[in-house]
Amino acid sequence: MITVPVAAPTEAFKWQLSFFQFAQERIYGRTRATNETLLLVVDRNNHTEVVETLPWRLDLPHQLVRGVHTILPSTATHQHFVAGNVFFAMKDVLARWADDEILCIVDADIVPLKQYAGPWPDETTVVTCNYYEDWHMRCSRPEKEHFIIAHPYLTHHEYRYMDGGFVPILIRVATLRRILDDLIATTIRIVEQYQGSFFGWWSQMLAFQVVCHNHRITCLGQDNTYFPGVNLLRPAVHSFAHYSCDMKFNKKTFPNHEMRLFPDDVFYRMVREWRSQYQAR
Repeated sequence: MITVPVAAPTEAFKWQLSFFQFAQERIYGRTRATNETLLLVVDRNNHTEVVETLPWRLDLPHQLVRGVHTILPSTATHQHFVAGNVFFAMKDVLARWADDEILCIVDADIVPLKQYAGPWPDETTVVTCNYYEDWHMRCSRPEKEHFIIAHPYLTHHEYRYMDGGFVPILIRVATLRRILDDLIATTIRIVEQYQGSFFGWWSQMLAFQVVCHNHRITCLGQDNTYFPGVNLLRPAVHSFAHYSCDMKFNKKTFPNHEMRLFPDDVFYRMVREWRSQYQAR
């Protein structure tokens, strides 16, 4: 399994990737982390600010790739378009892997808590964290509140493929090759239709569900991720932590955190250890 976090060339992603690298090496060891990780940094978050070299040093294997604005018209300036970078970033790197390789696609603010041990995707399945479905997506079946948002994009009526889940996504390279262009196009369509709405920002989450449905790829939803401040940590089952909405280790206030108030669990202990090294660099 190759873990692939996607970032943009901003100061916020600089420290997020630093923390990710620390956690990846801590959980998998330096050799496996080096062999089984590829950090992707997109070269733009808009039409005007483009970087030609990586703006900071990264210790694990990494690559600068094109951002989604490469293919967007100059009129596409809404901030929700940047959400499309997660899958668009894959276009420049898929050729490096064999069809049967498994990718673990994550946001930069997701870190491992323990080594992942399955289930694994096959040719007709993907593995997702489906906590998002009951949290806010609510789109996977006709009786769900937001199915009406997904419905216009669906091309058939066999409603058993979606689970409302998203990253961490485990997917075979061959599967991603098959659906990637459709994912990108559907994401852009959703942003264009829902600018100013949460579904514009969640465009890739919805697009992934829609495209899996349309290609008859079953999403195998798993309770495998701890969302600090949102759900309860389950050490036996949570292989990842996603601190996107954490009010204690708040991304928006970094580095100003009251670490003495952090709970004593595996995630916050890792934050403390990384912060002591990061501040010393």
